[in-house]
Amino acid sequence: QYYGSAEVANIREEQEIIVSCRSSCSGTFSLSWGGRVAVAPLRVDATSEEVELALSELLDPFNLHADGSSPVRVTRKANGFAFKWRVSFLGISGDIGLIRANGDLLVGSGANVKVVEVMKGSSDLYPGAYTNEVQTVSVRRRPGFGCESLLGSFSLSFEGK
Repeated sequence: QYYGSAEVANIREEQEIIVSCRSSCSGTFSLSWGGRVAVAPLRVDATSEEVELALSELLDPFNLHADGSSPVRVTRKANGFAFKWRVSFLGISGDIGLIRANGDLLVGSGANVKVVEVMKGSSDLYPGAYTNEVQTVSVRRRPGFGCESLLGSFSLSFEGK
């Protein structure tokens, strides 16, 4: 007979939104997740509370907190001439799709915004079970092509099917 133990893992996803500039910068950036785009853009010096509120609105349909509390916690640190925000996912379990950031309205030398996964989340239901993963598929018109609507098709496959 085999007697053993296994650990049930519940690792919270962490991502970082990083705005970087070579010198003083200004302007705004926008966030999106799961095909949803934040209503209002965020200033380059947005507070952690403002970023948390924007992300809470994007993630609300997936929030596991029944009391309506925020599904994320955000902290802010200086990053050269700009800032970076650490996002901890508290109300959503598993491997979360990356937040998307658009910095087209950032102004300054080398100004850009990116998002990186700091800690990959997992949430086993029981030892050896699967982890729920959220993936995002989005189709967007590329700037400069002057088309009003998108036409065409694409296909998705999962595990080769």
